[in-house]
Amino acid sequence: MSAERFMVVHFTEPQAEGSVIPQWPQHLTFVPWFVGDLLAAEVELETVVSTFHPFEAKIQAGAQLGQNKDIPVWLVEPADLLSNLHCSLLKIMEYHGKFQEDENYQGANYIPHITPKPHQPELSTGREFIIDTLSIVQKLDKTRVINKHLKLGLSS
Repeated sequence: MSAERFMVVHFTEPQAEGSVIPQWPQHLTFVPWFVGDLLAAEVELETVVSTFHPFEAKIQAGAQLGQNKDIPVWLVEPADLLSNLHCSLLKIMEYHGKFQEDENYQGANYIPHITPKPHQPELSTGREFIIDTLSIVQKLDKTRVINKHLKLGLSS
């Protein structure tokens, strides 16, 4: 088993598969940084993602997260559907390695949110977007690569 570091996100703006991303684009995290067997996990991630149909998400409100409540974020709804997808992905990941971050915002504590980035289009309350693709982002030394896009709703 080769151990690679990766996460699963939805980007708020289109990003090409194979792109190197030196600065994080705005995204909604579904699987936080994880170290494990990417190839084995990829098959199961794709299977789970394909069972969810694309859905509309909406920026709900601004908030402050982090240990000191000093990181500005935009909360995203529908929290129940986003949490269900997040928890379904976490459940299968347990068999493929280990998470690299604390569990304060995982599982039952998951808070769907997007951290605004200065180099990205501005977000605002009420903005709607479609969650139809999740992306596996792999950490390589000092950069990140969009390894693969996973399409929602591919199962029959």
